[in-house]
Amino acid sequence: MSYSTADLVLLAVAILLAVPMLVFSVECLLASVWRRNVSLASPSTLPRVDVIIPAHNEEQEIEALKVKWQQQANEIFGPGGRAENRNADLTKPLLDKINVALEQLALENGYDLILDAVNGNIAYGKKDLDITDRVLEELEKTE
Repeated sequence: MSYSTADLVLLAVAILLAVPMLVFSVECLLASVWRRNVSLASPSTLPRVDVIIPAHNEEQEIEALKVKWQQQANEIFGPGGRAENRNADLTKPLLDKINVALEQLALENGYDLILDAVNGNIAYGKKDLDITDRVLEELEKTE
């Protein structure tokens, strides 16, 4: 199976953006394990710490960490997140070139419409084929 350069770039970006989340998850796991080990240890083997979180707050802290993790996940992978923005930054120049090429082909060959067979979208359409304003006028008549 072969992958396009764009596919490989997107995969690399996703991996680079996921690493901080994985590090955060590992840190949370290590903190949880450390707290459990501390609570099981004898007083003489306890390391000196300024604050020891009481056991009854552990569930609250875990929940808070889950919320923080979800916020970070949304910040990276959610709508308008860093991954989406980075993807747009990387693909925009390529899409601009494709759109220029499609318009040029359409004008040179007299095409009114070019369809994207893969995604089922309209890749190019002459401006005079856009009937959005006429549809809106018709909808206003029916209200």
